[in-house]
Amino acid sequence: MNLSLRAYWFGIVLISIFLVGVSYADKSTGKKSFLSTAKEARESCTPFDLKSLHVAKVKGRWKLMDGKGVVHDFGYKAKRARATLSTIRQKQFSLICVIHDLFPPFIYFVPESQITKVIVVRHAEKAADSNAPGVELSGDGEKRATTLSNILNVSGVSAVFATKTSGGQSYKRTFETVNNYAQSKGFAVQYYKTVAEIVELIKEQYSGQSVLVAGHSSSVPGILEGLGIDDPPGING
Repeated sequence: MNLSLRAYWFGIVLISIFLVGVSYADKSTGKKSFLSTAKEARESCTPFDLKSLHVAKVKGRWKLMDGKGVVHDFGYKAKRARATLSTIRQKQFSLICVIHDLFPPFIYFVPESQITKVIVVRHAEKAADSNAPGVELSGDGEKRATTLSNILNVSGVSAVFATKTSGGQSYKRTFETVNNYAQSKGFAVQYYKTVAEIVELIKEQYSGQSVLVAGHSSSVPGILEGLGIDDPPGING
């Protein structure tokens, strides 16, 4: 091989190394850089059932599966699939997250203790067509509150919130909606005034816990959005 041809192939190798290098995230800036796009990488997280998690060979490929379907496809790497399953069980992981647009995609698992569960409900039916703080629940509303308490009996919720006005007066209808559950577990109902307040409180003080929040038709969508739900549905009534 003559000198010029060697130089040509050497240049190809250098270019290949450079392209591989720039396809990964630039951790020093906190932003991700890619060959084909400058946009931020997409991330998605999916919960799985730890109890039913297993490794299975499907059409020649080794897959991590639970009762609902495929959690992750390991291709032809049986040892890696089994080792991953062993680690998941040992660490009690319950959520798989994937950062897309990287090559290969970056995958990591999250333990259940780090998952914050938030149950957001609108207050049950009220006794009068009024927005006054002192309006109580109707008979149907009281039944709904009892049903909610029964449904949440094994939920693991350890903190309960209702609303109060900017002046500090509690809304009876949100309090009565969640108080049955709070009493059954020996909790005191706590209060919040604004959407921003409850969202910040959950993120900063209740990470990894289960929380029940009662709100209004005007505030529930904002709470959901603040907690990361894109385009939450509106609530009538």
